[in-house]
Amino acid sequence: MADEPLRKRNKKYNIEGHAHFLTCSCYRRMPLLTNDLWREWLAESIRAACVKHSVAVWAYVFMPEHFHVLLKPRRVNYEIAKFEHSFKLSSSRKIIQALLRSKSPLIEKLRLQRSDGRVAYRFWQPGGGHDLNIWNMNKAVEKAEYCHWNPIKRKLVKSPEQCHPPVPDTPLLVLRWNDYSKTGRINCSIWSISNSKRGTTHSHVVAKRSAP
Repeated sequence: MADEPLRKRNKKYNIEGHAHFLTCSCYRRMPLLTNDLWREWLAESIRAACVKHSVAVWAYVFMPEHFHVLLKPRRVNYEIAKFEHSFKLSSSRKIIQALLRSKSPLIEKLRLQRSDGRVAYRFWQPGGGHDLNIWNMNKAVEKAEYCHWNPIKRKLVKSPEQCHPPVPDTPLLVLRWNDYSKTGRINCSIWSISNSKRGTTHSHVVAKRSAP
């Protein structure tokens, strides 16, 4: 398989006080996130990247071929691209190494040949995930609710109660609504989080399709 045409990389805007709604897709939109173990590895990689880059996750949902995550950098100076690269590299390495060890036929669908003749494997769609800056609470709630209802709209589950976190019994980070400023503007000191299993932001999905 030859090198694919260069894809335009999505621009990231690292603006103080902003939250971000990040969408990342699997390679060629294949339903690779139907595998329970791979979702656990992705969740672990995101959690490690949050610690490394000081980022809070407010909402997320894993769909069969992509996922969404609503996040808020804790630092004034940050780089969303580095955060994204961190968890993508970690998760893809684990998954590809597992496929190579097991000699899974799926590995051939992830295989590509570079222009210099070297063979490489890709789990994530190239070009970087789509990143939407969030600068007010209304938009944050909208995106959290989108995560909450996305699996139901896709008919992967019948109700939000059927969605499960990729790692059982993991505390979920949700917005603390009473800390919101009436100005409608996001401020690093105003946007806070709490460990809770209640609220409209705890959306996760176990897709009802055969694992690859």
